[in-house]
Amino acid sequence: MAPPLDTRNPLVSSVLLRLLADNVPALISYYSVHGLRCEFANAAYAKTYSSDSTSIIGKTLVEIIGEPAFRAIEPYISQVMKGQSVSYERPLVFPNGTKGVIEVTLVPHFDHSGQTQGGFVLINDITRHRSAEQAIRESEERLRKFSDATSEGIVFIENGIVVDCNEAAARMIRLPAAELIGQPNINFIAPDSIEAVVNN
Repeated sequence: MAPPLDTRNPLVSSVLLRLLADNVPALISYYSVHGLRCEFANAAYAKTYSSDSTSIIGKTLVEIIGEPAFRAIEPYISQVMKGQSVSYERPLVFPNGTKGVIEVTLVPHFDHSGQTQGGFVLINDITRHRSAEQAIRESEERLRKFSDATSEGIVFIENGIVVDCNEAAARMIRLPAAELIGQPNINFIAPDSIEAVVNN
């Protein structure tokens, strides 16, 4: 059986940090406050910016992400330099040429006196989430157009409450759609049909 690792040893700690950083599903880096130079980057972060985790060290943020991207995020960097954590989203072209959306979290790093020494960068690829949200919005829009175009009354009910309806349904019940939404559907069922509806 191998002896336990001495995590107090700086060399061991450095190896473990690199192993962990290079195997998490996120882009990670650290920039010093002086010159905004990269002092640490995991493999995923370096690869995204066409580099490796060794040669990227020492480069400035502008050199790594480019002047246009730097100008776009400069307000967030200013907040971090003032000691504030920041989160934002922005578009990014990945190494394979595809376009995506990333969520960036910037966390300030302080020295013992409370002065900002630099900032940690954590980036997650949220392209799939945003694409799924867009697909849902488009699907809802198509459904809305269909329901508005038909003369058939369409009512959406959730847990016995009207959550949406088209104009045709509102006309049939002779109430504005806004007054229908939020009411129990049983309010709009003929008395002699309530038992059959409830039992089904």
